[in-house]
Amino acid sequence: MFSILLSSIVFALSASALTIETRDGPIIDASAVSLPSGWKLSSSCAVDDGTQRVFSMSSTLAGQRHVFLNTNTPKKCLSLCAKNGYGYAALRLGTECWCGSSKPKVSGRSKKECNQECSGDKKQSCGGVKTSQVYTNSRLAGSKPSRRTSKPKLASGWSVVSSCVNDPTTGENFFQSTSVFELANNTPLACTTLCRSKGYKLAGVEYSNECVCGKGYKNGKKPSTRPSSECNMGCPGDNRITCGAGHRVQLYKHSSFKRDLNSTIVGDDEDVETSA
Repeated sequence: MFSILLSSIVFALSASALTIETRDGPIIDASAVSLPSGWKLSSSCAVDDGTQRVFSMSSTLAGQRHVFLNTNTPKKCLSLCAKNGYGYAALRLGTECWCGSSKPKVSGRSKKECNQECSGDKKQSCGGVKTSQVYTNSRLAGSKPSRRTSKPKLASGWSVVSSCVNDPTTGENFFQSTSVFELANNTPLACTTLCRSKGYKLAGVEYSNECVCGKGYKNGKKPSTRPSSECNMGCPGDNRITCGAGHRVQLYKHSSFKRDLNSTIVGDDEDVETSA
């Protein structure tokens, strides 16, 4: 009888070590999740907010940001990062998967703060609101992904306005009638194609997976140009090319948009069309 009771206690303690409590119930602890070959958990929970990011966006070869609203898990994220040549990864907010080529900055937090359910498996945790789970692939750590081109392919009729401009508020700083889309396959080609299909004549790629569409330049303001090296995040749809960065946009215009950044009055000469 005593041995049965002791076994029950040991089992209960083991089970509690593998779960963390959240509002919706237990989640498998990050340290107990089976990972793809080569990967290990570097930090079960690290600070990742506006004051301190796990991955530095100032790197000349910054990483990628993927958002999986329904399918994010550690396995999916790490497999994707490895496929694109990245040796570091972080999961955040339940839906975000970050890949990095530079060593992450880790400031540990309680694992209870990484309690966001993965969008692809509610039994697993994928970081927190201001925290991330951080992973390292020993075989890929320190390596750099394939060289990216600064001359991306665009949809027919589109041209480059600027290889990199500043954007403190996701396009709203200089676009009129802004629409922002998160694209799992984002590239300049995919973004300009989408914006044109929605009737927009200005487009920009930002923060890796964001496609920003606009009707005109807001209040005639010119977005300030930044060095092209600051638009350094890989496109989810093609890691060989860049898709802006945090608060950095690669900017494009359609040929039907008559005004440019040198205009005294910045706006749209024509009504927005409803078809491509």
